[in-house]
Amino acid sequence: MTERPSNPPPSNDFSDTTISASDYEFVRTLLRKEIGFDLGVDRHYLIVNRLVPIAAMFDCRDIGHLIDRVRQSQDRRLIEAVAEGMTINETSFFRGGQRLFDNLAQVMIPAMQRARSSQRRLRIWSGACATGQEPYSILITLLEQCPQLRDWNIEIVATDISERALEQARNGVYNQFEIQRGLPIQLLPKYFTKTGDRWQIADTLRRRVVFHRHNLLDSFLRLAPPLDIIFLRNVLIYFELSAKTELFKRLRQCMARDGILVLGETESTLGITNDFQLNNACRDFYQPAIS
Repeated sequence: MTERPSNPPPSNDFSDTTISASDYEFVRTLLRKEIGFDLGVDRHYLIVNRLVPIAAMFDCRDIGHLIDRVRQSQDRRLIEAVAEGMTINETSFFRGGQRLFDNLAQVMIPAMQRARSSQRRLRIWSGACATGQEPYSILITLLEQCPQLRDWNIEIVATDISERALEQARNGVYNQFEIQRGLPIQLLPKYFTKTGDRWQIADTLRRRVVFHRHNLLDSFLRLAPPLDIIFLRNVLIYFELSAKTELFKRLRQCMARDGILVLGETESTLGITNDFQLNNACRDFYQPAIS
């Protein structure tokens, strides 16, 4: 077998990039170990599309050379770059539809408010938040629909594995396309300021959301449980079954007894765990099962 050169000259021409079966399986195993991501058996195109910029970033001739470097060096910076590059940062404002956020504000929050009337504190976690539209949508919903919480201590923590996505989230700057995807037009002048050809969310809102990097396979202790509301939407569809099972177990452990778990519309706990039960009044909302 002819070995790839150990130090090939860098090139930015990836037009003929392909990936071998062994390289594919290596990346698949790496993602399962690092982030719980189940790549599946025939998604070569996804690796090619996602890893071309990573290969260029690390001055690799092609994806094969990039994967060789991961195999041989065990450089954590390189491994994390590959894992982050393969994540799906698909998100939008009010993703899931206005009804989801209306149910949060009008059905779920009032019940939680009654149970917390003495402490007047609500802790919310937006997991795998990508570029931040979800936690900002949650905050805007509370400001618009829950005036009774105005003097409460509302803590919103948002996490993602991608530092690049988190950088945009912290800055709160979005292009016109990102703004038009889900944000009601009447909210734009109220909460955003035009900066060139982009829009930036108000500083008063940015300061109320704490963003930090977090791998869902890592400990939840940094989130300082118990948590009252957890948004973990459109993430579990990429996890293998064993990772989903373990994740649900740890989610249950870090939630308040009457907490709320919000999943994506194509996700469910059915056949995976008995730790949660669907809230009959609001689709996509789950609560800890009563033991």
